[in-house]
Amino acid sequence: MKSCNFTRQKQHSVPRLTDRHKQKRLEWAGVYLYSKERLRSHSIIVHIDEKWFYATTLDQKVWAHPELGAPVQKVTSRRFLTKVMFLAAVARPVPSKII
Repeated sequence: MKSCNFTRQKQHSVPRLTDRHKQKRLEWAGVYLYSKERLRSHSIIVHIDEKWFYATTLDQKVWAHPELGAPVQKVTSRRFLTKVMFLAAVARPVPSKII
């Protein structure tokens, strides 16, 4: 492959937009931008995100002293590992007169 001057490149995916699609997007954004309810509706938006993580992993490689040996991890079930969920919420401060 190197003799043919091929190089590795990353392929990008982009939306296939026609002029009609672009015009509809602009109209939708324009209606939303210039509406009178925009300021009020933005003040009470809360963004919530959740992410699951496994609390334990099986067959994990660790560094251990030769005299101590590798630590033994005890789990209740190898099929059903413990999971932990992190939940985050972000919002703007809301004045008391809006609520």
